[in-house]
Amino acid sequence: MTVTTNDALLAFAFAMGQRTPSPDELCAGDIDDNGIIDTSDALCIFNMALGRSCSFTSARDDLAALTAAGENPALSAGSLTGAPGEILCLEIWLSPVPAGLNHLQFDVLFDETHLRYEPGAYEAGAVTEDWPIVGDSLLAPGRIRFGALSPFDSGPARSAGIVVSLQFEVVGPNSDGGHTSALRLQELKGGICGWSVNSGEFILRGR
Repeated sequence: MTVTTNDALLAFAFAMGQRTPSPDELCAGDIDDNGIIDTSDALCIFNMALGRSCSFTSARDDLAALTAAGENPALSAGSLTGAPGEILCLEIWLSPVPAGLNHLQFDVLFDETHLRYEPGAYEAGAVTEDWPIVGDSLLAPGRIRFGALSPFDSGPARSAGIVVSLQFEVVGPNSDGGHTSALRLQELKGGICGWSVNSGEFILRGR
């Protein structure tokens, strides 16, 4: 059976939660046999479509090497302050950005009673802007999944880099403000599996 880039795009859609695989699709797409289809599987399928070998490197081994070198690898979210009706951009970044990083995914949790996110309301950052497959999904109220991958050389190591900027609208009735809620990062997979997270915070400002 011929593997094409369309197969990689389909696997990426499964990883993002945009589509649900059938049992046969899960069996075919779960290349590393871990019970799910994630960006690691999609990257492997992309490489096969390009006529390359498909091999998995251990993200935890890479994490151990970074830690041994004195790094504290982390995915971090900024903090937001705004009043109802305002549009805010949440930056999410990596520190450091290791050489060879070429796939990642994670979930962002937010308080949907005060923030609204529309799928596609993002801008890829310096880490992912040149990667050929980038996408998001609103998995459930208050939960976004973002992912990206590239079969090509991702460039040299950097001390830090923005992965994505997510655009939110502040919603709800006007108030005196003061409400706070966490902007949490969860379900790190791919090349950032096992990394630490630094959550952000949203502060509602009164109008």
